[in-house]
Amino acid sequence: MLRIVIISLILCIYGAESKKASKIVNGAIAQSGEFPHQGSLRVYDQHICGCSIISNTHVLTAAHCVVNNDQTMTVYQDMTVLTGTNDRSGQRSGQLHKVINIVYHEHYDPKNNWINDIAILTLAKPITFNHFQHPINLPSRDLSPNTRVMASGWGALTFANPSSAPQILQKLDMTIVSNTECSRAHSNRIYPGQICVFKGRGTGVCVGDSGGPLTFNNEVHGIASWVVPCAEGYPDVFTRVYYYLSWIRQHTRQY
Repeated sequence: MLRIVIISLILCIYGAESKKASKIVNGAIAQSGEFPHQGSLRVYDQHICGCSIISNTHVLTAAHCVVNNDQTMTVYQDMTVLTGTNDRSGQRSGQLHKVINIVYHEHYDPKNNWINDIAILTLAKPITFNHFQHPINLPSRDLSPNTRVMASGWGALTFANPSSAPQILQKLDMTIVSNTECSRAHSNRIYPGQICVFKGRGTGVCVGDSGGPLTFNNEVHGIASWVVPCAEGYPDVFTRVYYYLSWIRQHTRQY
């Protein structure tokens, strides 16, 4: 049976067992200001997941970044979002924002291929937009298979060494594969609310990339969800943002 991995670092911090993902394997270094929508979701100032700025008070991430496997919410009194930098440490640049509210999809199910793996975080104070930090657009349309897209994150460079996460943001161009092809590759069901991408064996997202964006033409089309041990030649699975547009708009208005 294939081993599925969730690619966040939450359970590494708390010492629990996880199936989540982290760093991009065999990507390229992102330049300063190249991904101004990219954020680092942090607990006790340690990076656990990626996220995307979608308004001056909201970021988009994966539900598994904020919900434990027993469906309890991760305590967020000490949860922050780092924006405005490609440096994971935030020591040389960037701004920290306190998280004051978390909403995740009411039908999120980690026992069913992490279906509905999406969450919205509300920040205490508005982000001041500039060249290095500003929102990305939500999708204007769904994307077809064979479309080239871009993943970005601070995830591990190898699954064997989760602590190998880079300090500087990484990027990787990938190609969308059909849900049918993805399901066949994983011998597992892929839902309409999921989107799969592939580059080739030896490349892909990994531990720590969870919650991070998959982008196309300045639109966020995916949220990193799960992989089969990083870069082993299987498609990586993201949450399909277009499928959840109504849910996103409802909850950004509400909170």
